[in-house]
Amino acid sequence: MSGSQPVLAIALVPGEMYPELSVGGVERYAGADFPDAPIETPIKQMLQAPFKMLIGLADDEIGYIIPKAEWDEKAPYLQNAKKAWYGEENSVGLDAAARIAATIEELARKR
Repeated sequence: MSGSQPVLAIALVPGEMYPELSVGGVERYAGADFPDAPIETPIKQMLQAPFKMLIGLADDEIGYIIPKAEWDEKAPYLQNAKKAWYGEENSVGLDAAARIAATIEELARKR
């Protein structure tokens, strides 16, 4: 089957990725710590096949993977919450989403 196109593309992510990083829809909420951060390209948009899958907790658990524009450790909190969400304290860091997205994009181009 030389020259055939893949029917399925799968991205494996080593943590719990916020859904908007998979399919899009990152919000710029009032109170975010980095309101002007670049929006990461959605993972499934990068995959080049008719059917696309993203599997989280693949091979590791580095914690929550949060869009930088939605990162929130300092008051005022997102959506006027009284306290910070717990995701950031269970995350590997505020640059994880961008690094993972960039790596998947590079791998998708090499196909």
